[in-house]
Amino acid sequence: AGVGDEAPVQPGYIHALEQCVLAIYHDNSAALGRMDEYQMGLFVSLLRRQKRPTPIYMRFLRSLVEHDGQGVVNNQKMLSDILLEDNEDNVQVAPVSLLRGDTVLVSMPSFGPTHPQWVPIDEMLLARDTAPGMYYIEYINLIGVLTIGRTKTNDMIAQRLLAASVISLELCLFFMTNELLPLRSRAAYADLLVSAFIDCAPQEDKCTVDNLLVWSEIYNKVV
Repeated sequence: AGVGDEAPVQPGYIHALEQCVLAIYHDNSAALGRMDEYQMGLFVSLLRRQKRPTPIYMRFLRSLVEHDGQGVVNNQKMLSDILLEDNEDNVQVAPVSLLRGDTVLVSMPSFGPTHPQWVPIDEMLLARDTAPGMYYIEYINLIGVLTIGRTKTNDMIAQRLLAASVISLELCLFFMTNELLPLRSRAAYADLLVSAFIDCAPQEDKCTVDNLLVWSEIYNKVV
């Protein structure tokens, strides 16, 4: 191409640019603390403009609500409000999962002129085209991070996700116990189970003194 010609954008450059932006926000407390609704909405709108599932965008959204393994409460609320917003003008970016008997059907968001289709989860996760499966796993990882924490806000987020059928205990158990599914997807649902259903409010202290044994009693039982 000569000077002034419009050169095609190289995929390698796009990938490097995405990684660069991801690195800027990853575990950056200063940047995450300055996040507002406009910025969060802008980043989600960039995802809605994609023509196919792009896993790194989901990973990027996850970095906006997490710092050092803990949820950033204000950002968690902002992003969950945007993702759960009921607006016909919004392009949906979230996969939908339905447990049907001994399988899970998934409808991936449509990033182009095609309409979403329901496919069995194992077909999608094990397909030759890995982008939809990775997008789905990154989405579940994002949902898991949105529910990290024991605040009232986190509890409200989890309840909204339950009401919208985004998460369920049955889905978590299905993935964790299905040995035919990729380990990465099973791990994503295991983390979601912990953050949404186990390590969450309310947590009450339980007295377990009656269950304790002195060392001499334990030794006699073992020996």
